[in-house]
Amino acid sequence: MEASTTTSTTPAETSLLQEYTKGCDLWAEIEEACCSKDPQYKQLVTDAIKAFQTAAVIVKMTDLYSKNEELNDINTASLQFLSIPYYLGCLYQKVPTLEHSERLAQMKLSKQYLDEFTETCIRLKLFTANDIEAMKRTGEAPPDVRRTEKIERYKREKELNEKLKVIMKQKIDKSILSMLDDEEADDGEFERETSILLLQLSAIKTFEALNLVKQEIEILEHMIKLMSENNGQLPVVPKPEPSQFKPLVIGDPRHQIAKNAFRPGWNLPTVSIEEAGMIDYQVALEQQKRTQEKEKQQKLIKEFGDDSEDDEVKLKETREFDDWKDDHPRGSGNTGTKGYHY
Repeated sequence: MEASTTTSTTPAETSLLQEYTKGCDLWAEIEEACCSKDPQYKQLVTDAIKAFQTAAVIVKMTDLYSKNEELNDINTASLQFLSIPYYLGCLYQKVPTLEHSERLAQMKLSKQYLDEFTETCIRLKLFTANDIEAMKRTGEAPPDVRRTEKIERYKREKELNEKLKVIMKQKIDKSILSMLDDEEADDGEFERETSILLLQLSAIKTFEALNLVKQEIEILEHMIKLMSENNGQLPVVPKPEPSQFKPLVIGDPRHQIAKNAFRPGWNLPTVSIEEAGMIDYQVALEQQKRTQEKEKQQKLIKEFGDDSEDDEVKLKETREFDDWKDDHPRGSGNTGTKGYHY
């Protein structure tokens, strides 16, 4: 049985909604920002973290959720606040820092919030059986398995986004009809379904976010260890030996298209007219030289005869035939009936 969607709002819940809405608005601005090095970007991330942290404190102070609750037992207005740890986990990844130790501390905080959100999703059964099996896997999965799981999550994410578009369109249509009929629209059903779909989307995105955090934590810990062993400096990596093969560079096809935008459809010349004339002149000299040598050779053959290998072969064949005729005189065939004996 679903929880009721109409309840009285307390001051704490009002403050919670204000902080959560503020954090979501800042999150939208951060997602649209193009430069993470801009000081304004860092301020946006800091303000968003502060808003969501305040909202998280209010959730814990008011005991908004119970560990024994299922998804259908949670009030519709409270469903959206379940995603607060997800937003905090993602925001700590976006804080621009230069020091490795500070970055490591932020990544550990990010992992802590993402793990908290993952436990909530497991408890509320927002993950599929395949998702839970992938999370319980201790070692690294084979590449084909990881690829299959990633494709499956992508398809699910696409389906959820399509459902959200349909729900938003239905909500808008219903609001328009209510305005025409001078009635107050009841959006409780739409709000609940939208909140659940957004939670499912956040659960899918948590997989990739957690993998990135774990990888970065390993890299940062390794770098800090190397720096501690090398007087606070990273060891100099030796330059690799130059390769004999030219590396294959796969660039953006748009650059190649832009480069060839004004190129004509025919092949352009690669040499100048003077160079082409010089090449033709050299070819003509070589051809004239070969012609003169051939004419000279034919003149010698006409004057002194042709002592080629063909005449030697013919002479050899003639001699061999003469020897054969000496060994086989005329009439020495099958003469057994005529009384000849040899």
